[in-house]
Amino acid sequence: SLQQGIHHLKFGLALTRATNHGVFTARAINILDAAGRRLKRIEFDGQTPFDRQDVELTLFAQDHLVVSPKLAVDLGVRTERQGITETLRTAPRIGVAWTPLGTNRTVVRTGVGIFYDRVPLNIYAFGHYPQQVVTSYATDGSIADGPRRFLNFTEPATRHKFPFIRSRPQPGNFAPYSTTWNFEIEHPLNAYFRVRANYLHGDSHGVVIVSPKVVAGRDALALGNSGQSHYRQLELTARVSWKDANQLFFSYVRSRAEGDLNEFNQYLGNFPFPLVRLNRFSNLSGDLPHRFLAWGIVKLPKKMEIAPIVEQRSGFPYAITDAAQNHGGTPNKQRFPRFFAFDAEAARQARLLQRRVVVVVQVVEADDLVAARQQQLADVHADEAGGAGDED
Repeated sequence: SLQQGIHHLKFGLALTRATNHGVFTARAINILDAAGRRLKRIEFDGQTPFDRQDVELTLFAQDHLVVSPKLAVDLGVRTERQGITETLRTAPRIGVAWTPLGTNRTVVRTGVGIFYDRVPLNIYAFGHYPQQVVTSYATDGSIADGPRRFLNFTEPATRHKFPFIRSRPQPGNFAPYSTTWNFEIEHPLNAYFRVRANYLHGDSHGVVIVSPKVVAGRDALALGNSGQSHYRQLELTARVSWKDANQLFFSYVRSRAEGDLNEFNQYLGNFPFPLVRLNRFSNLSGDLPHRFLAWGIVKLPKKMEIAPIVEQRSGFPYAITDAAQNHGGTPNKQRFPRFFAFDAEAARQARLLQRRVVVVVQVVEADDLVAARQQQLADVHADEAGGAGDED
């Protein structure tokens, strides 16, 4: 056991090298209306091979201090330098565990820290990606606008007063980070029933996004770090346990996730979406206001046991678009129908030829209209298959 008042120190370092090389190709697409008339054509050209490398050095220190039998504190700091971004990032953190009643029954935990996202190398290959050439058409087939060529432009990081980041003023000196804190209390009501409440609060800044802009009088797809996102979560969990390792868990989560929608992975991933709309701040695609889960293991007579899982949650948000694939109103304010699923697995042990055999039967029932609704909302028609990147 840990002695009271003694510091338990831990130090470490990591050296990581990453490479990303390849070429990204894409083929033209047409956007058609319901009558099959072409509204817009996006062509791609100008791609060149890319070969990017990065070396990242990480140092960390941690101190676990048992202040008293009722109180323990963890202090830590992590320093990172990602070479390709020319940024030095420091992340302090603290965590506390407290048993206020001294009986080890009620436990209070809390912590706060800063966390950084590693900037992926495909961001620094953006200048080698093919440029979009966009032409818009009137209903009679004549050209209404364009062709417009969009340059691939990487901006310097937005200057801020965050004291834990040091960087040089250059394009791509990104350092996305989040400040996160949580508070948790856990209490066993008796030998069979335990409850826990947890609140999580996170704010992300410097998120890398892609947006159409005018730069020096020219159309461009600009890669910058002005994005933000926010996450809030309240989780209530109960565990019921009794003899022979029987136990059931019940969990309800109330959460909200919102942020900028033009996060870079939408366009720079291996399977990018070819349309880059104006950036909007709204519900994120994974936002689930309400979610209930129940699961566990219950043993039955004759060496049988059943493991049920029940889930009911809100539907995921979606965006309404017009025929030209422009957002109609604020995106992600509508939701698919709520989702319900029941999954149960039953097992029985038996002996066959002096060996133990477990027979498993699984039952799954789900009610989800998401796939059907997504199919109805799809309006993009490609005259040729869209291209994807070839990267190592």
